[in-house]
Amino acid sequence: MSDLQFENQNNEFGRPPEEAAGFDLSGKLISWGIVNNRKEAEYALMAMAVFALVVAVYFFFSSSGSTPPPPPIGV
Repeated sequence: MSDLQFENQNNEFGRPPEEAAGFDLSGKLISWGIVNNRKEAEYALMAMAVFALVVAVYFFFSSSGSTPPPPPIGV
């Protein structure tokens, strides 16, 4: 029974490979030299998302002014 061998024992139950299935934006930030490691890239992406949300909220609330739209030209 000690001579029993199995085929394809290439890390069957180990950690899956770290290949991303899609686009890796944090990896791009590292390769462009904007950040030094993945943790900094994740923080930078979160900061960009918060900034975009703040800008969107600002434009949403500033566009609801109390002045009526101008009349059409030529009427």
